[in-house]
Amino acid sequence: MSLLTVLIPDNTYPVGSAPISAQAVPAGAVQMVCTFATVNWTNPLLTLQIALEISVDNQATWVGGGASTMSCGADGLFHGRGGVVLSSVMAQFSWPDGVTHLRGTVTVGGAAIHTNGTVVVN
Repeated sequence: MSLLTVLIPDNTYPVGSAPISAQAVPAGAVQMVCTFATVNWTNPLLTLQIALEISVDNQATWVGGGASTMSCGADGLFHGRGGVVLSSVMAQFSWPDGVTHLRGTVTVGGAAIHTNGTVVVN
């Protein structure tokens, strides 16, 4: 059961970095799954990176919480195992119980990205 779901609006996001401002983590949450539509990822230069930091002491200190980088193949499409073209991609982050906040950075590289999706915290 999801403790929190946030929709990523359907939009074209430019090359560059944007902060994920510090957010309270629902009590008992130990995982975040970000899902992005890849049907419009057609540029082989495109990369999408998410880097997180977590806090267990209400933002007094921060430690690395993981990172994920996604990119198109040489043909401009996003491929899964066995070369299957995927219509979406997921980045999953897990942390120990007791995390109170998370923050991070989303970076689009190489080319603007047109996507939408969800962030689900469990």
